[in-house]
Amino acid sequence: MTYPTRMVVIDPGLPRHPKVLRLAAKLEFCAPAIAVGILVCLWDFAREFGPDGNLFFATDDDIARAIGWVDQRAELIAALVETGWLERTPTGLRIHDAQHHFPWLRRKATTRQRTLAGIPAKPPLSELALTETPRAYAHAHGVEDPERALEDCRDWHAARGKQWTDGAAIFRMWIRKDADFRRRDTPTGRYQLLETPTTMAEPRRAPLP
Repeated sequence: MTYPTRMVVIDPGLPRHPKVLRLAAKLEFCAPAIAVGILVCLWDFAREFGPDGNLFFATDDDIARAIGWVDQRAELIAALVETGWLERTPTGLRIHDAQHHFPWLRRKATTRQRTLAGIPAKPPLSELALTETPRAYAHAHGVEDPERALEDCRDWHAARGKQWTDGAAIFRMWIRKDADFRRRDTPTGRYQLLETPTTMAEPRRAPLP
C-alpha cells in the first residue's frame, strides 16, 4: 500500500478554482463538485501507475476509463488538456504541474538541485561518522559515551526498518531525547528528569513495590 508515502495534495479551494470552473463548463451537465472528483480520480490513477506524472503508457480512452467517465471519453480528455490539467507531449499525456500535487517529486527535485549545485549529500544514519561536531553536541547534552549513543540510535531505527537520509539530524534528535528521558531515583520514590522535559506534562511514577 503506497498511501503513507505517496499522498496526493489537494488544495482547500479547489472546488472554486477558475480552472475547475472552466472544466465544469466544458463538460455537459457537470457541476464543479463533479469536476473535482474527476481530478481526484485522475491524480489517484497517476499516483498508482505514473508516480512521476507521466501517463505515456495509457491511451486517452484508458485514462477516461480510469477516471470512470462512461461516455464522450475523447471530449473529457480534450477538456482536461484545454483547461490545463493535462499536458500533451510527444510521448503522451502527463499531469500538469505534477510536483505541486505529488510531494515526493518535490523531494526528488530538491535532491537533484543539491547535486547539480555541488552540495555534498548528507550521510545517512548508517554511514554517519562521529566527528568533533556530533561529539561536542552529545557532550553538551550530558551524554558521556557518544559512540554507544550512536549505536543505540542505529539499532533502534534499524529494528523498525527506518532508513534516514540525514543521519546527523536524527542523531541530534536522539541525543535530545536521551537528555529529556534520563532519570534518577529520588527519596520520594519517583523518577525525576535531569533536564526540563519538553514533551512530557509531568514525570512518570516509579512502579509501586
